[in-house]
Amino acid sequence: MLIYGTAHNAWLIGNNVHIYNFTSLYQGFPNRINLIPPNNLGAINEYDFDVRYMQWILEVDANFIEFMKIIMDLYTGNDIFIAVDNDEWSNVLVESLLKLIQDRYGIIAIKVDSPDDLVYAKDYSFNREYGIMNLDADKQRLTYLVERSRQQGA
Repeated sequence: MLIYGTAHNAWLIGNNVHIYNFTSLYQGFPNRINLIPPNNLGAINEYDFDVRYMQWILEVDANFIEFMKIIMDLYTGNDIFIAVDNDEWSNVLVESLLKLIQDRYGIIAIKVDSPDDLVYAKDYSFNREYGIMNLDADKQRLTYLVERSRQQGA
């Protein structure tokens, strides 16, 4: 299950969830995904930003590896909570990230602001039609990048 919201709402989810700080500066969560671009990537509107952000994640190896932390956690069956701040820039970033996950894998995220929102949270799995194919290709690329990094470090 993929859930997002402000850091103070993470307690609503329970204990068996992996929490990732995204735009939140909350210090209590050990996992941090570094997928915040240095600027708006030269985008002129929301659609343009979504496209440029997707390219920034998928084309830069280090960004792709960070992105795959979330995807692999979902693939192994873990529930994920992405902690975000409640400001305009954070909302733009998380919306673009979640669009990428939904478009690429068919996984829909649920925003949680209260315990009542958990009623709508469902455990979406990877879409059979295209999500599994994208996942297989992305796992192969991730394996290649990790092996290449290991060989260069040795």
